[in-house]
Amino acid sequence: MSNTKLSIPPEFDTASKEERIAYVQELWDRIARDPENVPVPKHHKCILYESLEAYRVFATLQ
Repeated sequence: MSNTKLSIPPEFDTASKEERIAYVQELWDRIARDPENVPVPKHHKCILYESLEAYRVFATLQ
């Protein structure tokens, strides 16, 4: 699935689900500290723009 050269710590597999989620969240928080360097796929942007347009149309009907 991944081409990463980083290894997952062995204790990750024996951690509780809550601990694993917290670990992954901490990793993401570190990545997100520099949002301009987080790539956003084009199809995600398309969904965002479609949702924003739908919201604008809905808001004008109110």
